[in-house]
Amino acid sequence: MFRRKRNNLIRRLWRCRVSKNVNDPTNNDHDTAGSPSLHLQSSTLSINSECLNPLLNKFDDEQLKRNVYSLLRSVSIKQLENLVKCIESRGGIKSNCIVTTSKVQIRHSDGTSFDVKFHILLSCLFRWPDMLGEDYELKRLAICTTSIDSDLDAIHSDTQASTDLQLVCINPHHYSRMYISEPLPSPSPCFIYQLNDSPCDSNRADDPSSYSSICKTLYENNWCAVAYWEFRERVGRMFEVKSSTVNIFQQLPEGEGFWLGALNRDSIAGNISSADSSHCDSRVFHRIGYGLQLWRENDSVWIYNRSEHPLYVNSPLYNRNTESTHNAEVKKVQPGYSLKIFDYARINIHQQIRTYDGPRYPYSVRISFVKGWGRNYTRQFITSCPCWLEILLNVLR
Repeated sequence: MFRRKRNNLIRRLWRCRVSKNVNDPTNNDHDTAGSPSLHLQSSTLSINSECLNPLLNKFDDEQLKRNVYSLLRSVSIKQLENLVKCIESRGGIKSNCIVTTSKVQIRHSDGTSFDVKFHILLSCLFRWPDMLGEDYELKRLAICTTSIDSDLDAIHSDTQASTDLQLVCINPHHYSRMYISEPLPSPSPCFIYQLNDSPCDSNRADDPSSYSSICKTLYENNWCAVAYWEFRERVGRMFEVKSSTVNIFQQLPEGEGFWLGALNRDSIAGNISSADSSHCDSRVFHRIGYGLQLWRENDSVWIYNRSEHPLYVNSPLYNRNTESTHNAEVKKVQPGYSLKIFDYARINIHQQIRTYDGPRYPYSVRISFVKGWGRNYTRQFITSCPCWLEILLNVLR
């Protein structure tokens, strides 16, 4: 009975493997040339070996299947059930760490064997078949918190002594791809945005409200606050963030955080111009889907794109020219990727904390869902984007 259950779980997992779609169906922003991205395929499709990393490309589909089946049989049924639920929901439900040995062997039909890292192998199969297979490509997410020491009981009993084991979490949805960026610009003495597209704590981006009320919101018990905008109209109240990790989403099978679907978006419909509303239909909002995960890690802040569409990010961390929003650096973060959006070590608190006049806050990060803006796009300002976030960071915490 247990063998049949295990085999059924492994078959379900195998049907969830992914392949590469060169035409990038997730990017409907035609302002600039899109780059290929990975897209979860129907469970009935077979894996495209041409898209695999160089090692796995040596194996045909049947050889790879035999190896993966053999490796997954060493994982407990409870862990397999956890893994199936996580992968079938595309990371949409909470899942535990699955801790096992790091290095495994896969065998070729010609008798040769290759050492691979288990978590990278599963990441290639179930998420990113174009990975090179190196550790630097992956970042462990904040949700991967289970202590290795407390999970030794989860290791199969016939493995070597625990003192010699190299253990790792093999849950593919506890990792993200790393956004590799060019070197950061030198720290600026002050990060300030122009008034032209600078939101504030009011409900309109062009309302000249003071900076002081933003500080009052932030500097009490929160490390950041998040505002959701549609064009120049803010929707709902600011969401104050106290925990180190928060999900921001339009729909999510399981989890909690800033649920954009609960906001009263109808209340701003009359304030959006006809030119804007022609571009802002419900399709853009619903493409937010799983949205993003925002977390603070030591002295930095990160985002992880959980959706099926790109995110477009402007952060003071990457701005080379702070005098004009036309020259603001906008990073395109593909689905499944993480990006560092702020580094507390790169600011000078004593020089930069001061009162600013007008609707601007120097420590904010702007993130647009699906649609980009800036010098490479027809939309020059983020206030021309239909659905976007402003993350106001508390630099004093």
